[in-house]
Amino acid sequence: MKKNVKNALALSMILAVTGGTVAFANTDTESKVTAKTEVTSVSEPKIIMAEQKEVQGFIVNEGKIIEISDAGEDGTQVVTISNEQGGLRFSVNAGSVIVDRETGKSISASNLTKGIVVSVIYPELSPMGMSMPPYLGSATVIVANADKGEYMVGLFDENFIDSNNELKLNISDDTVLTNSGVSKIGVTTEMVKGQNALVFYTVTTKSIPAQTTPSFVMVLEKDSEDVKEPTDSNVDEETEETEEGTVEWIPLRDTAEAKGFTVTWQGRDKAILVEKADGCIEITIDEALFAVDGKEREAARAAALVDGVMYVSSEVLS
Repeated sequence: MKKNVKNALALSMILAVTGGTVAFANTDTESKVTAKTEVTSVSEPKIIMAEQKEVQGFIVNEGKIIEISDAGEDGTQVVTISNEQGGLRFSVNAGSVIVDRETGKSISASNLTKGIVVSVIYPELSPMGMSMPPYLGSATVIVANADKGEYMVGLFDENFIDSNNELKLNISDDTVLTNSGVSKIGVTTEMVKGQNALVFYTVTTKSIPAQTTPSFVMVLEKDSEDVKEPTDSNVDEETEETEEGTVEWIPLRDTAEAKGFTVTWQGRDKAILVEKADGCIEITIDEALFAVDGKEREAARAAALVDGVMYVSSEVLS
């Protein structure tokens, strides 16, 4: 029978930036608990995973997909996962790095469906949109069907032992070696040393650290050229003076949902519906005109879709 070994790690997800709407994945103020190292026999593989844990340089956030919504004409979708830490929202598109734990193969974003468990891996101190659940933007890697097999994210030294002394890798000729960056070829065993890596494996030895021959190792890259910035941070908040006061440039969905609205995307050529029990706002991309309960009004500037995120003038939701 398999054993599930879960690390108890408390992680504070959001550190608010003073005066802004972006926070960062926190590592300095979190309460850290060192997990007990439990090894297993060769016949009893172990799972090293948790709903959310920090791994020197990266955060692993696991949860069940509860919603997938379209976010732009470029095929970008926003995925929402649920877990005991409050969940997470992140974006996926044709360029997202997604690996299926069940098959060990790369898959496309279209393979993500409601109800499956995924593990979202992203750099610590990643900018976060101030919504509930928080909005990450793009992740470094997404592990689909994360509950279908053993995996680990760790920082491995020159002896291929992770920084928590839990696992030692015995990389073989059959181990698939790759990276999370643009280039997927040319990764060697030596390149794993001193790097953060995502590891798929099965059985482990009864030792400290436990040893395993992994089936899959992906070196995680977090340089700016490899890791996409969250779309919420791609547009700086702007203000504009009007006769009625200061108008801000705000992300529609995060702001609207924080005010209790429901946002419905109907496609680029149709109005976006922002609804409450007592009324409805209709917003059209690239137009300053919007309607409140059927009555037309004009915003200080046109609504715009930027990297899959809709931005509007603040008076639209006032």
